Amino acid sequence: MKKMPGSIVVALFACALGAQAGYRPFTYTYDTYPMGQGNWELEQWVTFKHHTREDSGYARWDFREEIEYAVTENFQLALYLPKWRIEDSRERNGAQFDQVSLEGVYLLSNPVTDALGVGFYGEVGVGERGTVEGEVKLLLHKDVGPLTLAYNLIAETEVENVGRSGDHDVEGVLGHALGLSVALTGGWRLGGEAVVETVLADWRRYEHTTAYAGPAISYHGGNVGRSQASWWFSVTPTFQLTSRDDEPDYVTRLIAGLSF
Repeated sequence: MKKMPGSIVVALFACALGAQAGYRPFTYTYDTYPMGQGNWELEQWVTFKHHTREDSGYARWDFREEIEYAVTENFQLALYLPKWRIEDSRERNGAQFDQVSLEGVYLLSNPVTDALGVGFYGEVGVGERGTVEGEVKLLLHKDVGPLTLAYNLIAETEVENVGRSGDHDVEGVLGHALGLSVALTGGWRLGGEAVVETVLADWRRYEHTTAYAGPAISYHGGNVGRSQASWWFSVTPTFQLTSRDDEPDYVTRLIAGLSF
């Protein structure tokens, strides 16, 4: 029996990947899988934060809904509907709506067919009390057989009281997100993620660093009935590795998606 040329194997693998357009193996670390021009995706984010050393009863649910569209093979736009949360803590109780934001992702290369998948991520959000946030990410990603490795270098800026009188408080964040995942049978993937964030007041004064890590579990459910739509979910329960008394000790994020 003749062996298939390596180029054919790569092409078949790329086609299989394209059939999973929009699929995300991680919840904190962005990959560089292309969605495919003209494809849409709906994502529901749920993040649960629980227990701080200052408040053992602290509990907060963050909700985020995303509508994403692949404008070209290499460029994707997304709209995040108003984020909202439900919090039960010593300082706050009840529901609150937050910001809306617009996201763009530009991909330079493919993690399967190229030596390295490279992309750039940008997001701008507007929230309550004149808050404006900006975020940029460098996305690096490589697939080797069943193994997926991704890394994000992150920079965020939050400015409060924009368009209002008084001081404009500025906070900068430098972050790193790292994800490692292995494909198993039946559409499952198993791995881990780590996230590190350093906060800088006015981008000049160091305030603190927070780190989280935990297992990453994802599942691709395939097509919905006889339609071309496919569904998937990814979940990452993380644990604080640092000693920040005012930050949650446990953070779990779930992202469920429908691609069509």
